[in-house]
Amino acid sequence: RVVWHTVVHNTQGHLYMRDLNKGETLQVDEPDTNAPKSTAEAKPIFQTASADGSKVFFTDGQRLTEDSTATEVPSTNPPQDLYVFEPEKPVGQRITDLTLDIKSGEGAGVQGSVLGVGEEGSLVYFVANGVLAEPAQPGDCHVEAPSGAGCNLYAVHYDGKQWEKPRLIARLSSED
Repeated sequence: RVVWHTVVHNTQGHLYMRDLNKGETLQVDEPDTNAPKSTAEAKPIFQTASADGSKVFFTDGQRLTEDSTATEVPSTNPPQDLYVFEPEKPVGQRITDLTLDIKSGEGAGVQGSVLGVGEEGSLVYFVANGVLAEPAQPGDCHVEAPSGAGCNLYAVHYDGKQWEKPRLIARLSSED
């Protein structure tokens, strides 16, 4: 399996996956069947994938699932939610928002790249400003953040049947 993104008029477009064994190409960031109509521009960012390509992790500012809490702020750099695409699931149910906020509407605000993922893709580590688990606090990490700014380190686990809610691992300073 190969994952790539398109570029249209010097602007990043959609993410795609080519399954060489099946001879098919799938749009990785295609919204699920019951997802609300998006008002944000498609700007998915590939993060990583499991070794066998059964799970593709990416961030996007769009609401791609029915339960997504992405804020869809119109900007050139909107807050990002972390999604996983699983091509073996039925069409319309292949995406899961791994970063559902406790306080709906605030957005996850995933920062930078995914920090790590298990070989099978069942454990993912990432940093976010959003409150995704207790006792997390809203973060304010960003490029050139003031001293004393902080954000949250989270882990999300797949238990073999479903994705669990994010767990807070630690509060990080902006220097981290």
